Amino acid sequence: MAHTLQLWSVLTNLGGVSVTLLAAAALAAYLLAFEGARAALQWCLLFGAGLGLVLASKVAFIGWGIGIPAWDFAGFSGHAMRAAALMPVLLFLMARRRPRAMRVGAAFSGAALAALVAWSRVVLRHHSVSEAAGGYLLGLVLVWLAIRGMRRAPGVVQVRLLLMLCLMFVMPAPLPTAPAETQLTQRWITSLALALSGHERAFERSDWHHR
Repeated sequence: MAHTLQLWSVLTNLGGVSVTLLAAAALAAYLLAFEGARAALQWCLLFGAGLGLVLASKVAFIGWGIGIPAWDFAGFSGHAMRAAALMPVLLFLMARRRPRAMRVGAAFSGAALAALVAWSRVVLRHHSVSEAAGGYLLGLVLVWLAIRGMRRAPGVVQVRLLLMLCLMFVMPAPLPTAPAETQLTQRWITSLALALSGHERAFERSDWHHR
């Protein structure tokens, strides 16, 4: 049981803020160098929009109790969104010199790995099924839009560079920093929500039942 939970913890760390934001920045730098400013800007805008939607959904719940009680939905899972937005596009780029079937397979493999990250949030009881699924689907929409704008196949050197960048940022994931990182992020979001709403106490799921 302990080993299983440890495995899920490693998977959930792949969607952590420290790993995914650095990887997203590395991908933006890669696109700027080898695809051009337009591709890099498009990626930054799409990924930033995903982060904004996740933040807005959480602030809306914590500050005003806005959510979907029937679905146990109190905001998109940030881990699920970030993993789904990053992993398919990274693997797709690595396989872009390969036949179409391999490119598609690489993207789907990234989506499958991201699905495991999303499910880890449910297993570890950080999110409900609807929150993990919502974040995952949001990330897939963003990655689909990003891949559509990537036409030119990179050279072998560029692909190897991207692979090295990915390994650099994924390797720190198993380190036991994710719980503290999650708590720090949650405290910041809670402070922001209370400041915007003017309420003294954060809204909780139990308040749905009291209503």
